[in-house]
Amino acid sequence: MTRIADLLSPGERLLVATRRHPASLAPRIARSTALAIGCVALAVPARALGGPLRIAAYAALLVVASLAAVRAAQAVRRWERSLLAVTTRQILVLDAAGRRRSVSLPVAQVQRLSIAQSISGRLFGYGTVELVESGSRRGLRFVPRPVEVSRAIAGARR
Repeated sequence: MTRIADLLSPGERLLVATRRHPASLAPRIARSTALAIGCVALAVPARALGGPLRIAAYAALLVVASLAAVRAAQAVRRWERSLLAVTTRQILVLDAAGRRRSVSLPVAQVQRLSIAQSISGRLFGYGTVELVESGSRRGLRFVPRPVEVSRAIAGARR
């Protein structure tokens, strides 16, 4: 949380700090897993190939499966290093996966606030917090405990 403390102005308090819900990782990990399983499934018929061709097929499948694993690891790293914070003055979205980047929205500019939750979101406790400011809409996706985050934003607006 020290990254957030560096961005706060004097007198500003942190109300909520959270990562995106782990469900945000599901699509990337599912794709990577499916690709790795596909590579294993293709390795079985590759046994029928002769000498150098079989080695080349195995090498290609190994490269594809390795790239899938790297992509899944990158998604987890990006998730682990990003953060959503609500303070008494602003809503911060921090992303430090590659180069450090932060997006800030002053709480005073939020005109309307709503929550959208799918069935899986209700089941697993996440949703999209939709913010309307100056006619534009921003959606904060995969927010854990979206009601609590929305209440913190609404409380900071008062």
